[in-house]
Amino acid sequence: MDIKNILIVEDEEFLQLLIEQTFIASKYNVTIVSNGNEAINQLLTNKYDIVLMDIEMPIMNGIETIKKIRKELKNNIPVIAVTGHHNTKVLDNLLKQGFDTYMSKPYNLKDIEAVFKEVENRNYKQHKQLDKGKTPLGNNKIYDLRNLEELVSGDKDFFIEMIQMVIQDTPKILNELIDCYKNKNWEGL
Repeated sequence: MDIKNILIVEDEEFLQLLIEQTFIASKYNVTIVSNGNEAINQLLTNKYDIVLMDIEMPIMNGIETIKKIRKELKNNIPVIAVTGHHNTKVLDNLLKQGFDTYMSKPYNLKDIEAVFKEVENRNYKQHKQLDKGKTPLGNNKIYDLRNLEELVSGDKDFFIEMIQMVIQDTPKILNELIDCYKNKNWEGL
């Protein structure tokens, strides 16, 4: 299996821009959509070799989408769950729902190509990337600005654009976290 055409399903604009930058000089043809409905429409009208899919999205989330891909479309395309979750039960559930494997956010081209190799060999190592000491608030690369510069391939203007986007989105995210806490919505946190 030679992976060339990739469908990426990600609702966060910040991550869409990072993904676009990651693939800009690669050998891959990438289509990015924002939710499960758009992903289903793409799969019905275009040919892809693999799907990288976020789990938590509006309109149709990753779990609903994978069920539809497997049961209604009867499509066996490799689908990789891309998640910020680090809970083993949550991750194991993704596999039970129909995902082939998973990887954690953020990721770079090297991480993606390692997963592609596993898919090509049908030799999945589900916890490989998650065991690098990453934690949701600890050593996760996205919080280290030196590594963000690496993720954007040294493009200073794009780096500044990403930082400005984070600064702009932070109040909204904090309000959502406060609401989740006040409403005891632990899953939302």
